[in-house]
Amino acid sequence: MAGQEALDWAQANGTNLRFKAPRQRAYVVERHNEILRRGLHRTESMIVKEGLRVTFTQVLAIVTFMHNAMTVINGSTPYQALIGRQPQLFPSLEGGTLEERGVEEPLVNSRMDCRHNARVREIAAEGIIESIATSRIEQAQKSKTRPDMRLEQYQRKELVDIWFEPSNKDTKGWRGPAEVVSIHPEDGNAEIRIQGRTLLRRAPEIRPHIPYFIFLQLVYTSHFTYWLYIRGYIEEKADVLYDKVYGIVWHSPLGQAILNSGTSRSGWMMTPQSMTKEEQYLFQRCLAFAQQSSYLPNCTTIRIIRGHHKVSMLQHFHYSELLIWHPQQQDIHGNQEDPLQYSAEPGDFDTKLHCKELCQQLRVVQNGRIPWQEVYMLQLFGVADDDREEVIRLTPTVPALAGAGYHRPSQPGAGLATPLAGVDGSDPGVVPVPTVTTGTGPIPPAAGSLLPAPISHTI
Repeated sequence: MAGQEALDWAQANGTNLRFKAPRQRAYVVERHNEILRRGLHRTESMIVKEGLRVTFTQVLAIVTFMHNAMTVINGSTPYQALIGRQPQLFPSLEGGTLEERGVEEPLVNSRMDCRHNARVREIAAEGIIESIATSRIEQAQKSKTRPDMRLEQYQRKELVDIWFEPSNKDTKGWRGPAEVVSIHPEDGNAEIRIQGRTLLRRAPEIRPHIPYFIFLQLVYTSHFTYWLYIRGYIEEKADVLYDKVYGIVWHSPLGQAILNSGTSRSGWMMTPQSMTKEEQYLFQRCLAFAQQSSYLPNCTTIRIIRGHHKVSMLQHFHYSELLIWHPQQQDIHGNQEDPLQYSAEPGDFDTKLHCKELCQQLRVVQNGRIPWQEVYMLQLFGVADDDREEVIRLTPTVPALAGAGYHRPSQPGAGLATPLAGVDGSDPGVVPVPTVTTGTGPIPPAAGSLLPAPISHTI
């Protein structure tokens, strides 16, 4: 109902559409439908009990007529608001049909008039009165006083947290920070902008953004060397690496064409570009970064994107993290800012990734300093928990794939090094793991690493 066709239909028929947020009910319409349903069921039961022979079409017409003629809204009934007068609810005592008595009713169809019209109307009136009374009692018992949305005093561009239905019990529901776009207090909802999307949320699903301060006393410099290497490598070889996929993908001859292997079987397969020694090192650093810094579950695949308006999401994955950056995106001190990070929400894998719209969120693009086509994008993918064991079984020689961890050192005294075994079983070398010195003095940073400033997180 939110499309242009629905808006044109509503405008042509003089109807004003009022949109509701997910999990927000249209109470007025739903309560009237419930009253009509209860009245119809009670009328049908009494007709069967008394042995009257009346068609369902006639019963529905009479019950709807009684509902429109006996429900009072703002001092008048729906029938009176349309016709301008109150109808004759029951036939005269003399009996006879409306057509026999010469009574003209503009909304009465002669085919709806039946032999037992008087009795059916009496039963329908009793059912509607009982349904309205029952509805009032239930509404009074279940109603909870909620504060008006205007009391929260939300302002445009204010940072808030919004509620998402958790996919499992270990996932938190509140996410942010998001930005308030517009507020609709009469409807009890607001439009919120988060991660490049505008969502409609009810008042109970919005709260002020709650940041808190964390001071890092112990910094693992390897986390930052991973990102520095990934960022520098992609920026240096962006023309060669863009639009490439590293890791495993779901190959289907009739589905998404990523591998040109010529095989007819379906399943998880390793991409050819993941086999080279140099780019395999990039893939290993991305897996370590996803596991230790981004905390993306079961990361198996990365994709580098640049200069595309839209790209299709890789299928059969369950998790995804998107990082967007550019070297000229700097803070007031001249340091390069952290990349923008977007997490996949339920339903995102069924749509395309709007790269241009997301790249335009960078300040350097909004200021016109660089075109959006020069922005770098790195997308991390993770498989579902049910597919994790199968992926590890198919590629046992790849460290950290799907959270499998690293191989144990094969010889004594190798505790400070981690072998990076290739997909084909080769050993591209030993990468030293930076050590951290503890004591009363400051922690010496490793070569090429950065000690981060205190950061803000969201509860």
